[in-house]
Amino acid sequence: LGTPELVVDLLKESGFEYFDFTMMFPIMGFELFYNSDDYLETAKHFREYTDSIGIHCNQTHGCVPCIRKGASDEEKKLWLENIKKTIEVTHILGGKYCVLHPASDCSLEENVSFFNSLKEIAHQNDVVIAIENTLSKELFGKPKDFIKLLKRINDDYFKVCLDIGHAEITSSAVKFIKSLRKDIVCLHIHDNNKVDDLHQLPFTQKVQFEEIFKALRKNGYQGDITFECGTFFNNMPISLIKDALKHLHDIGEYIAHQIFE
Repeated sequence: LGTPELVVDLLKESGFEYFDFTMMFPIMGFELFYNSDDYLETAKHFREYTDSIGIHCNQTHGCVPCIRKGASDEEKKLWLENIKKTIEVTHILGGKYCVLHPASDCSLEENVSFFNSLKEIAHQNDVVIAIENTLSKELFGKPKDFIKLLKRINDDYFKVCLDIGHAEITSSAVKFIKSLRKDIVCLHIHDNNKVDDLHQLPFTQKVQFEEIFKALRKNGYQGDITFECGTFFNNMPISLIKDALKHLHDIGEYIAHQIFE
């Protein structure tokens, strides 16, 4: 689609008022928001642009990986620096949450240690770290893992981003909602066949969203409706992107009515 500015232009024209800014992968220059000497200035200029067109960042996705089994000390240092930068950028862009992945191939203790190392910068920037459930059926694929992790971190600046697609493969989104309740502060909404992480448009695969929305409504969820269904756009001609985004916006309006009204 081009630069971050062109992306938010399209989102604004399609009816969106907010956007989730991903720094997860080095695409379209987004890595310049943490992997450059002037990353703070880059973020400030982008914030000025989004404010000028009336669209706002509600959450971000920090870069990946955060930690990984067998990583060298040099890799750990670089990744930690990058994560801290994405938290700073989240603050500048106006985001409330920065979504980060735990490491399912590392122990609970290693994950606790990593997230504890982010406490100071999270507080300094007033950014909540929203830890995302993973595709692992062992660690961080089930609600009980997050109950243990959050209890060990013991800090209100650390909550949960419920990835509905991931939850429906490893456990159940409804179980996550009933177990974690108010600790769920943001969402990644997408559809799949309950086997593969397809990141498709809601209501096109096998996830039963109505029960999930009912559970969120009963739990009093007050966060945002954030999609992570980019695969839907992968092979789409550029000339169709705007109409597809408008369709996605309409789906978001429907979902908002199911959860909040």
